[in-house]
Amino acid sequence: MRSRRIQIMRKLGTTRLVVLSFVFVVFTGACMLALPWSNQVDGVRFIDHLFVATSATCVTGLVPYAIVDHYTLFGQCVIIWLMQVGGLGLMTLIVFFMTMMKERLFQGEKKLMHDSLNTRSLREIPKYVRRIFKYTFIFEGCGALLLMIDFIPRFGVPQGIFNSIFTAVSAFCNAGLDNFAPTSLIGFVTNPLINIVIAALIIMGGLGFSVWFDLCDHFFACARQGFRGIKQMVRKLSIHTKIVIIATTILIVGGTILFYIIEFDNPATLGQLNPFEKIYPAFFTSVTLRTAGFSTIDMASTHPLSQLLMCLWMLIGGSPGGTAGGIKTTSAVVLILTMIGLMHDEDADVNLFRRRISRKTFLHAFMILAYYVMFLFVGVAIMLVSEPSLSLMEIVYECISAIATVGLSLNVSPGLSDVGKIVIIALMLFGRCGPITIMCSMFTTNGKRTERHFPQADVLIG
Repeated sequence: MRSRRIQIMRKLGTTRLVVLSFVFVVFTGACMLALPWSNQVDGVRFIDHLFVATSATCVTGLVPYAIVDHYTLFGQCVIIWLMQVGGLGLMTLIVFFMTMMKERLFQGEKKLMHDSLNTRSLREIPKYVRRIFKYTFIFEGCGALLLMIDFIPRFGVPQGIFNSIFTAVSAFCNAGLDNFAPTSLIGFVTNPLINIVIAALIIMGGLGFSVWFDLCDHFFACARQGFRGIKQMVRKLSIHTKIVIIATTILIVGGTILFYIIEFDNPATLGQLNPFEKIYPAFFTSVTLRTAGFSTIDMASTHPLSQLLMCLWMLIGGSPGGTAGGIKTTSAVVLILTMIGLMHDEDADVNLFRRRISRKTFLHAFMILAYYVMFLFVGVAIMLVSEPSLSLMEIVYECISAIATVGLSLNVSPGLSDVGKIVIIALMLFGRCGPITIMCSMFTTNGKRTERHFPQADVLIG
């Protein structure tokens, strides 16, 4: 068994296995959704099931029809499984069950988990995976229990419990799918419990597991000292954790303020609410743009300026090592700080929290952004031809929502042609697997590369 695993790892490589694992889950999920006992409606084409399976596995939320109207209880359970596998990753699940069976991981499998989870070290991968499962079920369990307070009186005991579990898993995995309404959460626009619980689950999933581990470890260490060292605890947090928390706070607060101001008098969004009630949808929209996909207002009715800003927020996305998509908050921070530093002195180091950010980190972040822009351009170009009835903003919004695995839409997903659906499916897979993983799986070879050093060339830029 172990030798067989080693042969597969050597033949395919880690990056190809990551990509193939998602493709396998998507295709398996689509076949299960196409079964007769998964559907309430006859005649649904396989490409639509494939679209839903990809959206659930890639934790996006774009769908060609409402889940509640088309899938039975069994079909909705399949979607829960797809969201959970997509949020955690198939490789994480495999490693978890292997460690539970006392199977030892060899170096290649640890490298695979390193690539899949964006962990810093190959050491203690099994322990890291077990903690992921522990925190996931704690967050989702608490979220489901809180949602039951509203859902059980609203839907009845059995359906209320199931809807709570479905929504909690979807929110924590940043999937943005629901199973009780064709209009997402628009009916809960001013409901404080639903807004706060789902927003909290979205934020928890989007911060990344490594951030939660870092926060909890230092918090409990501080608690043992009687909470006398809170300032010391903050100082000991990793640079990654500090960047993620600060960037996430700025994006959520900034998005809330901007959306509140722009949509204040828009009768189709916030205009009909009183000034205090407007805070709920403004805050929730800012949070869901972190790649969650739920919505409490009609996105197609928002102001064009709001839609433009939402595209930027969606592209940035969440943080590494979690369930969110996008280029990630850390990449955005590194790009901004490096560009500011280069404007002052092209040879100066970029420092943050008394630490130096290497040029290699900047190049890595820039490469991610470049790949995103390249694939976005190709996707938008194809859809401009295949979807002539859609405006440029509608196509760009849909493509960014897909590649950043957000799931918000200007109500164009149901009307997409087959070509348009294939483009969105490809963008969702690209966004979930990650641009560097996708490119490495396509072009990396197992042979050794010979480095050649040529004389330096001077090229004029700008």
